[in-house]
Amino acid sequence: MYSEEELQPWAARVDKVAKAARDVYVITNNHYQGKGVVNALQLISMLKESKVKVPDPLRVKYPELEKIASEGPREPRLF
Repeated sequence: MYSEEELQPWAARVDKVAKAARDVYVITNNHYQGKGVVNALQLISMLKESKVKVPDPLRVKYPELEKIASEGPREPRLF
């Protein structure tokens, strides 16, 4: 999984390409623990400069996603 600092140059590249293209597609590596999805959500948040919807299972596994989550968890958690 890439850190936010490692994703910043990719976000800049995608933004640059998007200014010169009608459609842009970004593919992240599929990983059995959802790490590709985590990085995709982080990139989307960076590019849109807004929070994104984060599935509850990913929120539990990757607490760092809380800062980009647009809404709270569906069910309250004790831990």
